[in-house]
Amino acid sequence: MQYRILGRTGLRVSVIGFGGIPIWGDTTVFKYGCVDEETAARVVNHTLDLGVNFIDTARVYGESEVRIGKVMRRRRKECYLATKVMRRGYREALEDVETSLTNLQTDYIDLYQLHYVNGTDTLRKVMAKDGALQALKEKRKEGKIGFIGITGHEPKLLMKAIKTGEFDTIQVPYNLNNLEAAKELFPLARKENIGVIIMKPLAGGVLVPPLEMMAELKEGDKTLIGELKESAFPTTAMAAIKFAMDHEAISTVIPGMGSIMNVEEDVAVGKTTAPLPRFLKEKLIREAKKLGTGYCRSCGYCLPCSQGISIPDVFRFEGYYSRYGLKEWAKQQYAQLPVKAEACVECGDCLPRCPYSIPIIEKMKKAAKILLP
Repeated sequence: MQYRILGRTGLRVSVIGFGGIPIWGDTTVFKYGCVDEETAARVVNHTLDLGVNFIDTARVYGESEVRIGKVMRRRRKECYLATKVMRRGYREALEDVETSLTNLQTDYIDLYQLHYVNGTDTLRKVMAKDGALQALKEKRKEGKIGFIGITGHEPKLLMKAIKTGEFDTIQVPYNLNNLEAAKELFPLARKENIGVIIMKPLAGGVLVPPLEMMAELKEGDKTLIGELKESAFPTTAMAAIKFAMDHEAISTVIPGMGSIMNVEEDVAVGKTTAPLPRFLKEKLIREAKKLGTGYCRSCGYCLPCSQGISIPDVFRFEGYYSRYGLKEWAKQQYAQLPVKAEACVECGDCLPRCPYSIPIIEKMKKAAKILLP
């Protein structure tokens, strides 16, 4: 495994970190793809066995903190723990830090991050005298937190955050379909010695299957999948993670890991020093752009739905149907969801929660129309 310094924290972290969303475990939120407690323990343990030493989770990731904590009882000294608070107030943040310490079964969290800070009003709120940042600073003084970070989806806003001097790290999306952070944010982070953590290297999983499945990727007598297999990165997922970790400003990339296969594939990328061939990188970017920007990244911030709809799962199957041509398979999987898209009452509660401003209600109507038997 390769290791890099996480900016001014001085922490030597694995270039591949563990993204904690897939071990969420709360099936009342995600109906599809949740792993059970035993599988989660195996995944976290195997990740540590293979040299990953940066574990990222959040208070709002269902049972993720708790499941990681059960492994930490025996293996706390083998890794750096990072988690996040999404509540904005001082007292709420104090409460969340204590809950995280209990859940993670530790008396010290290496990195605590202000979570999902999008919009100037939110930044102003968390940095106010009675805001969440003040709580994290107090917990740092008490020795319960090592460093303070911030996460968000708006590079320009994160640049403002860096300039305050309050943050040691940033966490931001960066992938083949989303290159914005590389323009100005990464250079500023390097200048200020801020640790850069990359979320969504696979665009919430969207980049995993499509490039292997789309027949139009043929070029002459070669397909993209053939070119991938001939390189050091035989799958799109591996190539996409390598693309993210290749940027010199980045300290660690945290793909979500929900299976042993995920772990081994991701770790294999972190061990290789072979570069992603330029022609392949350019081709992957071109193909990823065809996905557009109006797709769901499965972050779950839109939830909970008042009607119990697992919005990310609905959109996952709609994407397989519409983009990748897996129509019958998508319908079969959709049929297993206990609450379907047609249950949407158009309340709109989910809309302001989506960091990508996806027209959720309209997409729900489309999904209901095409996925019904």
